[in-house]
Amino acid sequence: MPTLWEPLRPVPHPRRLLFVAPHVGSGAAAARDLAHHLPDDWAVHGLVLPGRERRFAEPPAWTFEDTVVSATLALEEVAVRYPGTPLVGLGQCSGAWLMYAILARAASDLRSRRDLMVAVSQGAWHLPRVHPDLPDSSEAMWAQMVASGDVPRSVADDEDARDLLEPVIRSDYAAVADFPTEADPLDLPILVVVGAGDRDIDRSVAHSWVRYGTGLEIEEVAAGHFPLRDDPVAVARAIVAQVDPATSS
Repeated sequence: MPTLWEPLRPVPHPRRLLFVAPHVGSGAAAARDLAHHLPDDWAVHGLVLPGRERRFAEPPAWTFEDTVVSATLALEEVAVRYPGTPLVGLGQCSGAWLMYAILARAASDLRSRRDLMVAVSQGAWHLPRVHPDLPDSSEAMWAQMVASGDVPRSVADDEDARDLLEPVIRSDYAAVADFPTEADPLDLPILVVVGAGDRDIDRSVAHSWVRYGTGLEIEEVAAGHFPLRDDPVAVARAIVAQVDPATSS
């Protein structure tokens, strides 16, 4: 099976490992710009879900539990190559719930190495979910995706892109609809990053994470609903400031 964690920036002897779970309809590449703006000695890996990137040949359907189990095992295989190296987990939008569950499930010998959980543009488990049902009609689905800002008009107007992405998006929405609505707290701090222009996730929503970690910090950046795309520099700066303030600027 192709690797579940795409190395976005391999580092032979990293000082820190960052693992990123993407948002609905996306892939590991969503974190590529972020990787470029982190310190040179950070190794960055992005989660590859079925039906895209290295796993393009696989059926796009997936479930939360199966993905958490397989992604956790794969993360452990990566982390064991770098004994003692601290790790950070980040998830954008629905990827935040995936990354949280992966960190929670990680083997006991990795738990002391977890530095931080980063939730980008997502509220905590118990809040109402913001993903609406997708229409059966392909045209209506793409119109909804464009109107919500989740997909650029250029993608929706590209027939080849639509043929490739529609099964992935539908599978992702179906998976998210069955995500758990509660979770035990993590024994590590949580950083929540929100976009100043996000219509759905603001500071009050970000504060919903307060009961899920040992501490909560909220960072607002000049972005919409996708800060990894809109302002990766600010996101990188916020992460480094939390775990390595001596090197942040």
